[in-house]
Formats: sequence, structure tokens, C-alpha cells
Amino acid sequence: PGTAQQGGQQGQQDGSEMLNELSEMMRRQQELMDQTQRGQGEEMGEMGDQPGDDPGNSSGNNSGSGSLADRQGDLARQLQQFMDRLGQQGLRAPPQLGEAGRQMGGARESLEQRDQQQALGQQGEALDQMRKGARDMARQMQQQARGNQDNTGPDGEARGNADPLG
Repeated sequence: PGTAQQGGQQGQQDGSEMLNELSEMMRRQQELMDQTQRGQGEEMGEMGDQPGDDPGNSSGNNSGSGSLADRQGDLARQLQQFMDRLGQQGLRAPPQLGEAGRQMGGARESLEQRDQQQALGQQGEALDQMRKGARDMARQMQQQARGNQDNTGPDGEARGNADPLG
């Protein structure tokens, strides 16, 4: 019995670390959204103005639209890696996180094209989907933790004896 409980506690610890990481990504998405809203031209698209510049070749400078679009792309990649790790830990990645990733990719493209309104809408939708995904994940982890106690059903309701000692 001790090992099952320890395993459950370890799972909860990993789960809360994963939730913290997702929460950090949401904070960064909100930050990008705020910067997109403020940066109507100042940070949006200077990189595209230089003819002959290869957009794939980022020369380490963090100015121009490259910064917002690139950072949006980086965040989308981090979210994808996060979902991959969820699977490795035996958790199902909530579909909302996949949708958030698609919205982030769209926002990156919109930022590259300097379509601020479109980018803001996509960033907002990505943030909303991440919040829903976080709730879904937390529910999953609670169910998994309860499942380790053997006296709960798949929907978290107690089954069998109400007396924990039997």
C-alpha cells in the first residue's frame, strides 16, 4: 500500500509541476498579447522591410517583428513539447492545448504579416484554449489521484463502502 500511495504522490507532484509549466506558458502568451496590442508598428514588422533579408536567418537581434513573431513561434513549439511530455507521463493531452497550438501558429503568421488585429484574436483564443486545457488537465490528474485510492469511479464519485476502513 505504501508504494501505491508514494506513486500517487509522485504523480501529483509531477502533475502540479506540469500545471505550473502550463501556467507559465499562459503568462508568456498574455505578455505577447499585451506587447502585440501596444506595439502597433514599433515592434510588429521591421524585419520584413529589409529586402534580401532571409526571414529564416535570425541574426540574434531581438528587435522588429521577428521578436514578437519568433517568440510566438517559440511558445507554440514549447507547447507542443509540453503535450509530448504529457503523453510520456501517461496523461492525455487535452484537445484544447492542440487548438491553442494551432492558434499560436496562426498568430505567428499574422504577426509576420503585420496583421495586428488578426494576431490579437488568435492570441486571445490560444490563451482561452490553454486555460480550458489546464482545467481539463487538473481534472484528469485529480481522477488519476483518486483512482489510486481504489474507491472512486471514473467520474470521481465514491463507489463501494463509504467507510474508508471497510
